[in-house]
Amino acid sequence: MTTAEEGMVKGYIYLVSYSILALLVSMLATAWPEFRRRLHNWFEGVHRFMGWTVVALFWAQVLLLTYEASSEDLGMGLVESPNFWMLVVITGLVVYPWTRLRLRKVEAEVLSSHCVKLNFDYRDVYYGQAVKLTDSPLRETHGFGVIPHPYTPKTPITEQTGSSGSSMVSVEKERKTDKQTKGLSHAGEKGYSVIVSKAGDWTSKIIANPPTHIYTRGTPQFGVMRVAGLFEPCVIVATGSGIAPCLSLFVQKPDHPVRIIWSTKSPLQTYGQEIIDLLYATDPRAIIIDTSKGGPKFKRPDLVKLAYRVWEKSQGEGPEHYPRLESRTNSTGREKAVGKCEAVVIISNQKLTKKVVYGLESRGVPAFGALFDS
Repeated sequence: MTTAEEGMVKGYIYLVSYSILALLVSMLATAWPEFRRRLHNWFEGVHRFMGWTVVALFWAQVLLLTYEASSEDLGMGLVESPNFWMLVVITGLVVYPWTRLRLRKVEAEVLSSHCVKLNFDYRDVYYGQAVKLTDSPLRETHGFGVIPHPYTPKTPITEQTGSSGSSMVSVEKERKTDKQTKGLSHAGEKGYSVIVSKAGDWTSKIIANPPTHIYTRGTPQFGVMRVAGLFEPCVIVATGSGIAPCLSLFVQKPDHPVRIIWSTKSPLQTYGQEIIDLLYATDPRAIIIDTSKGGPKFKRPDLVKLAYRVWEKSQGEGPEHYPRLESRTNSTGREKAVGKCEAVVIISNQKLTKKVVYGLESRGVPAFGALFDS
């Protein structure tokens, strides 16, 4: 390599390096919490496209540095370079989620002008998981807690087999009763649902024009509701559409002892009778606050005080206070003991989540809420 070529290569290396630095600084600036909160779509776009650009520039930088160090055999220089293999791994991690991008068929149930329930049938899920949905993969994706389709309880049915005089046998069959079909839709079917409530431009568009197909990206991931399954009993606190991720626990683990506190505007008109029935079936003592009625105490209820009162009152309670625990036994065949609530899990907005978690933990109550990192 001549002196002129060497100088040109160094110039390109400096250009690429400073470009990478400028893009990384820009990404850090747009990650400022207030910017993320006010311009979340811009934040996502900047990090997505600038991130891809930075990876491409790193490839250019590695090629230039390797060419400068071993211009005679670029291929062997790359194979021997740790930077090259690290970049291969990084690129693979960037590309992998996009290999799981799929256009899915979806059935929309409009619950109200405020929310819509999207039903999928391509796979089963587990409580506490969340899925990423989008109608424009390159622009934005949104995470939603999944609701597994309810199980159809197995009912013992006596059938007669063989000729006259043959014995009666008990056969386990799945059968939907009238009582079961009044709950959430698609009971006993493969798949899951998500509830999309009005919380911005994208959700408003989905509610106004429910899709017949929508993209899913990646695989369902576990969120904070998975923690609730570790504690028996557990207090579940939710506001607004935050009740949707909680439904996954109530549907998939119906015998899990919980106390429910839900504060929202017009719950019956917004979310429908089926969800109200499910909450009361899970916890007959559920506290459902309609913030559209009553005075200031109803519009802005003190959830810290309510949650602490429920947690404190649970001391001394037993299985008889949780109807779904009747005849429940543990692995040794003994009836499982139920004492006071072990923890509180809240699904709400960032401000209220921090307030409730801090307020309860300062009183010695274990409390868990989501991390708002995006």
